[in-house]
Amino acid sequence: MTVLFLVAPFLLLGSALVALAISLGVGVLIVLAFTFYTATAKGVSFPRRFRQIAVISLGAAAVNFGIGYLINRAFDDGKLFGRVKDKPLPGWAAEVGVESWAQMFLKFAISHPAVTTVIPATSKPKHQRDNLQAGYGPLLSEAQTRELIAMDL
Repeated sequence: MTVLFLVAPFLLLGSALVALAISLGVGVLIVLAFTFYTATAKGVSFPRRFRQIAVISLGAAAVNFGIGYLINRAFDDGKLFGRVKDKPLPGWAAEVGVESWAQMFLKFAISHPAVTTVIPATSKPKHQRDNLQAGYGPLLSEAQTRELIAMDL
């Protein structure tokens, strides 16, 4: 449930910065509520405990925003699909759990060690279900990644 509160601003608002600010505010409120409960239950100082947990939580969020790469519109607004039209998936696709080019493109992006998040940008439930399957199975090996790059898509 807490994840829903943290993600909802990004789904409902057009501005990513406003959504980020609201999500961080909601995160602080969640930390406040849980810290109050645990501080009361354990009989420790609430203000001190809240400061500690808030600094740790916001620090972890800052590290994640500063270090990770986010890939948005991984399909190049659909242009990649035109490049692979009528092309079969590589023979090893099933080994990594890939059944479509959409899954292959997403698996390719998330397999890069610096990438932490991939946003495919689709609104069709059928495509969303297909995209989610890219999160299952092993990531691509370096050899598989090189082979896809060599295909010059």
